[in-house]
Amino acid sequence: MNMKIPKPMILLLILAAMPILSVADKAFRHVSGNVDVSVTDFGSFTAFRGGGFADNFEYPKGSGKYYLQQFSEIWIGDAKGNVATAWNLTNKGVAPLSGNWRTTDTGEVTLDPKPDGRQIVNAQYDSHRIKGFPLDLLVDQQSFSWSTKNHPEYDDFLILKLTITNPGAVNLKGIYVALSTNWNVDGEDIKAGQLSTDMMDWDEENHMLFAFDADSKDKRDPVHVGTALISGNLAAHQIYTFRNIKGQVDVGVFNDANRSLFMSNPNFLVAKRIGGRSRADLVKLKFPPWDYMGILSSGPHTIRAGKSISVTFALVAGKSLPDLKQNTSNAKQIAYASPSITAKVVKGGVKIGWEKPISFVGGYQLFRRIEGEEEFEQIGPRIIEGAVFPDTDVQYGIEYTYKVAAVDYKGTPTESYSQEVTVIPDFIPDPPVGMTGEATANGDRFLLRLPKPIQKISGYIIYRNHTGEPPWTPIAKVKPDTTNFTDVNIYPDHQYFYALAATNQSGDIGDIAVMVNPETEEPVSLEIIEAPIPSAKLDLQKVIVYPNPFQISRHQTMIFDNLTARAMIYIYDGSGTLIQQLEHIDKSPGLEWDLKNQDGESLSAGVYIYYVEDIGSVKTHNLVKEEQLPHPWEIEKLKHTGKFAVIN
Repeated sequence: MNMKIPKPMILLLILAAMPILSVADKAFRHVSGNVDVSVTDFGSFTAFRGGGFADNFEYPKGSGKYYLQQFSEIWIGDAKGNVATAWNLTNKGVAPLSGNWRTTDTGEVTLDPKPDGRQIVNAQYDSHRIKGFPLDLLVDQQSFSWSTKNHPEYDDFLILKLTITNPGAVNLKGIYVALSTNWNVDGEDIKAGQLSTDMMDWDEENHMLFAFDADSKDKRDPVHVGTALISGNLAAHQIYTFRNIKGQVDVGVFNDANRSLFMSNPNFLVAKRIGGRSRADLVKLKFPPWDYMGILSSGPHTIRAGKSISVTFALVAGKSLPDLKQNTSNAKQIAYASPSITAKVVKGGVKIGWEKPISFVGGYQLFRRIEGEEEFEQIGPRIIEGAVFPDTDVQYGIEYTYKVAAVDYKGTPTESYSQEVTVIPDFIPDPPVGMTGEATANGDRFLLRLPKPIQKISGYIIYRNHTGEPPWTPIAKVKPDTTNFTDVNIYPDHQYFYALAATNQSGDIGDIAVMVNPETEEPVSLEIIEAPIPSAKLDLQKVIVYPNPFQISRHQTMIFDNLTARAMIYIYDGSGTLIQQLEHIDKSPGLEWDLKNQDGESLSAGVYIYYVEDIGSVKTHNLVKEEQLPHPWEIEKLKHTGKFAVIN
């Protein structure tokens, strides 16, 4: 790169890189993938480093090579010289001025991370607060990137969705939306007076303007970078010199009258012989490798009063031209693909729902494959307008696989399919009525009697709470032929309400039926009014722990009940570490514990194991005076193991 900048211009170019006080330095960096890209809330693609504006779009991430020049920006306007931008430049010098975009009161950049590794950044800005500017435009900007770990095929680009709203009372006609991008691949050193020496070209298949290193004087950078129009009617693609023959920034780039022509007239530069639409035009007009900028626009659009339009672009990088084209194709695919699809068994069939894709679409097509078949077939209307569809043409016990694809605003299928989802439809069981319950004779547990199934179910789920109203806590899953269930995890002076639900063969849960009084049909509760007179037990088979689960915010102590007169309790955490041991020597069967470990610290949430061992003499002997004690190794100790949960 030996294109030299005149010395008087060097100082001016350095000034152009200094902070501008009238523009807030609000930006967020997309770093989840293989590109590091800053997005702002005022329509600019500048990054912020070292206390000022800086070049953007590091590729690969961590390489220190930035390919997008800081004055790249978003243009929106008409063909009459009215264009809202992030930057302006005057003929009296190259010091930049803030343009028409202003961040709204609630529009500062915010991150919306997704569990699958996607980063979504939102920002909002408008033009209506600029005095004398005739177009009232509100822009909601969303940028999307994907993590290398979860989506390696989507980590070399950033997708930018612009939703432009007309908040005024009059329709806006002839509106164009453009990205002005100054890609620097060869690299530049302003202080040394060296500018980037690149070439640009147009890829018709992907609607992409791209740049590459064309400097034959040094080792060429193989990286290719570009700007692609993902959705929106293509208006123009222009290649223009960012600097003139003297190396000076061409102030014509920052003139709104020129910007209007760049966006709206696809032949303007070629006709004036001052630029081109592709590399072929530049070669024909004998333009050498240079510091070029690309203008890619969509339009003309009509934005009705109070309505919106959306246009989607992508900033893409590749290790080579074929890699760049493949990455651009991937960007188009993911922009139209639904990020997720679900299929849920409901009464009468399967309910399929999907998340709307990034780009504006004209509708969707739903495809289904039946178990045993190889091909998918479209189901439902040719174009589905919403993002939900009920499939009622199904049979129980048959496996169905679904996927969805979007159609563009012209109704043309995009062939960008969602992931597949599989389901086996089954009937949803009716609420099982008829459960009854009562306290047992000794009063320390409740016996529930379950109704005989009247449908072919896979089992019952038993629920319990203290109110008789949702939410319910599941306490057990039992087989469908279970007639009785004993709830031992209860304690005195508490009301207990019970409910029952059935599950089908697919595990889908039917509606819950609350245990009611058959005469009043009101929820009925079970309660131990007075605790039975305690006495130590002769074995450990009926040891219970309550409350279980133990709720830290609600309970103070835990009870071990039905212990023998002499017992040792060992408590272990989930890793098998002994954290506490409790000794019980009492004729009463209960031991109260404050849930503190051996260090006096309260237990945290988790699942714990307890082991109870009788430390009395002999299990199987009722000794008489003449009978001798067995040897210690002949003693069969009483023992019991269980677990309890601690929740917040």
